[in-house]
Amino acid sequence: IACANVANLFLVRAEGRQREVAVRRALGASGGDMARYFLAESLTLGILGGLLGLFLAWAGTRALVSFGPENLPRLDEIGLDGGTLLFTVGLSLVAGLLFGLVPVLKYRKPEMASGLKEGGRGGSAGRERHRARNILVVSQMAMALILLVGSGLMLRSFQALRNVNPGFQAEGVLTLRLSLPDATYPQATDRTDFYQRLQDAVAGLPGVVSVGAGENIPMGGGLDRSGTWFEDFPVTADEVPDVIETNRVTAGYLETLGTELLEGRYLNAFDARDRTGAVVVTRALAQQYWPGQSALGKRLTQAADVGRAGGGDDLPWQTIVGVVEDIRTMGMDRDPLPVLFFPLLQGVADDAQRTPRSMALVVRTQGEPTALLPAIREAVWAQDPNLPMADIRTMASVVRESMARTSFTMVLLGIAALVALLLGTVGIYGVISYVVTQQTREMGIRLALGAEESRVAGMVLRQGGILAAVGIAIGLAGALGLTRLMEALLFGVSTTDPLTFALVPVLL
Repeated sequence: IACANVANLFLVRAEGRQREVAVRRALGASGGDMARYFLAESLTLGILGGLLGLFLAWAGTRALVSFGPENLPRLDEIGLDGGTLLFTVGLSLVAGLLFGLVPVLKYRKPEMASGLKEGGRGGSAGRERHRARNILVVSQMAMALILLVGSGLMLRSFQALRNVNPGFQAEGVLTLRLSLPDATYPQATDRTDFYQRLQDAVAGLPGVVSVGAGENIPMGGGLDRSGTWFEDFPVTADEVPDVIETNRVTAGYLETLGTELLEGRYLNAFDARDRTGAVVVTRALAQQYWPGQSALGKRLTQAADVGRAGGGDDLPWQTIVGVVEDIRTMGMDRDPLPVLFFPLLQGVADDAQRTPRSMALVVRTQGEPTALLPAIREAVWAQDPNLPMADIRTMASVVRESMARTSFTMVLLGIAALVALLLGTVGIYGVISYVVTQQTREMGIRLALGAEESRVAGMVLRQGGILAAVGIAIGLAGALGLTRLMEALLFGVSTTDPLTFALVPVLL
């Protein structure tokens, strides 16, 4: 787009220098002299533009990397290198040479008589003279539209992500991870007692609404999956059971996250202490196995070894006591998976005595969650002064990080689209401005003969409108094909989104 713009400006500039070229040739300048003159001028502009572009690229890249998502692979390696510098310098030189050849080729056999006439620049330009400029403007508009459509699709995806229900209420929740060492907490009951004491201590802090702990938090990674047998769907010994995402939690975990209870009840402290065999499932699991009926009272069992002999018939059954809203555990742009929530000291049958050494504490507060961090830190250290805390963040930031790829891509495409829009606008302005300058004499005559100003203005607007319309038509055809390559980046919007394809041409 930028090269088309520069070429257009050189064409316009060459038209305006017809008289100057004719005078120089009349005074004895040779074709070689004129070529060196124009090429030196264009190369100087190209090199200066390249240097300025390198500075903007260096500053812009540093800014974008500093604001980029931390989970983007090799983000710290993004920057300018020797290949980038060589490419930029080479492109600047080539562009300077190519654009410098425009006036050289155009005036290699100048019509001196017409160029030296006083009115040589006042006549109306013919269709042939404008064809090259018009083609360049149309190509700019087409390419700008493709970038704008891509940016619009990413914006629509980001809006769709923001409207997605994650299955919990992220605002006002602080989370941090604790890892209990084996030497200090060798038994499962030691770890369970620690989490219970800590939960009671944090719950008593001013400003704390509720508190819980879980093996994993939504969108936090570290998912645990286990083979699961369902009583209603027997699996033979030579069949592999379904592998379901599992999370062992304390009482209060789901309530603290704000996950809606759809049926039955949440897990409570008695379920862990008395080994009641209770389990809570998400809506996705209930609908997958018992569509159209209640999942309450249904029984299932698990084993760490999916291929264990005898299937699941010899394992203790656990009973579903509650169904909660689906939780997007893999990210805002991923469909929610079926999830099982077991109380501590209960879960995978042949590992039932294991309480996770690493747990994520979740705390819902009345105000800003991070304001309570010092008090929570003191509560943790009151239980164990040697215990470090890790991965301290708010659940709101966890949700934002899950949308980081989409938002970062949207910003990058948005910047490119805005630059394209600016360059496309400048390109059309340059051509139309030159056409108006060339037709000033004609317009004056039209007005003197009684033409209305609106009709003269309409003539100019039609010229710009036709260029834009042709560019938009070509751009729409290109966008329909190229946006299919973005399908993996989009969420909740198709690559041929009617709203985007309707609004972008209007904007352009």
